[in-house]
Amino acid sequence: MNTYKNFEKNANIILAITCVLCACFMWRVTGLAMVIASIGFATSGILMITHFAMEASRLKENL
Repeated sequence: MNTYKNFEKNANIILAITCVLCACFMWRVTGLAMVIASIGFATSGILMITHFAMEASRLKENL
């Protein structure tokens, strides 16, 4: 169970890094319009990460 939580945390970190790199790349290629879109995408990623964190803490409380 514990290793799964660690894997989930690492996956979320990798996802966030990927979002940032993608945003930088898009900035170089297409400029402002895609940056706005990727900011929206990154925001949804951050919301997903906080959701996972809240679920994990809720599971800990139940245990």
